[in-house]
Amino acid sequence: MAATALGTAAASNGQEIVRTVKDKKVRFSQLELEGYIGALIDAQDGLCALTDIPLQYDGDHEDQELLASLDRIDSDGHYEAGNLQVVCRFANRWKNNGTATEFRRLIGVVRSIDVG
Repeated sequence: MAATALGTAAASNGQEIVRTVKDKKVRFSQLELEGYIGALIDAQDGLCALTDIPLQYDGDHEDQELLASLDRIDSDGHYEAGNLQVVCRFANRWKNNGTATEFRRLIGVVRSIDVG
């Protein structure tokens, strides 16, 4: 996840292609970011910060959508302390640039649907 965050930030310096991508900065060294991610996972008890679903990891997973993914809480912010959480891959994609509050509201709606 740390390498992905560094690569995303390196490729996102405000250049214009067809659209202007966000300016994303990583305010950690790779080693510091790896340690911070580990501390987040521990603090979250190994659960997705948005769904409480147990996180899965590369090489030891059954479902790629449940793989751990680093999310910026404020999508306009940077990869920095206080603005990161570890979520399931699908949750990160579904949240996109929305807020955690709105995502949790919508996940609550989905959970309340009777599929039986």
